Amino acid sequence: MKKAILLLMFGLAITFVNAQDNSKSTAPKTDAKQIKPNGEVTRTPVKIADLLKAITDNLAADYKDYTVKEANKLVKGGVTSYVVIVEKGTEKFRLFYDADGKFIRKGEANASRKTNAAPASQETPKK
Repeated sequence: MKKAILLLMFGLAITFVNAQDNSKSTAPKTDAKQIKPNGEVTRTPVKIADLLKAITDNLAADYKDYTVKEANKLVKGGVTSYVVIVEKGTEKFRLFYDADGKFIRKGEANASRKTNAAPASQETPKK
């Protein structure tokens, strides 16, 4: 009788432990690299061949003499965009596209991403 009760308790304990296992969740999986609760930008490199057709069409039409140096997918707050860095000689630009591949704007590739502060070599005018 004691053996039966012990086996029953052991079986219930195993069932309870297995019921607590969340690793087999049925919730949809998401790309954890793109979910950041603090609103940071996630930058994921993209191969040129994997860019949206609208982006490659724009590059072929408007930047055919430029070399594509880098492409990234940006995600911030659930909003996706793309940035492509192109170069021709000494010219280097960042091209920004929305999630559908529509051209947004062109920016200097050498410009600071976080601040518009003047370089240290430039002096500020005296008053």
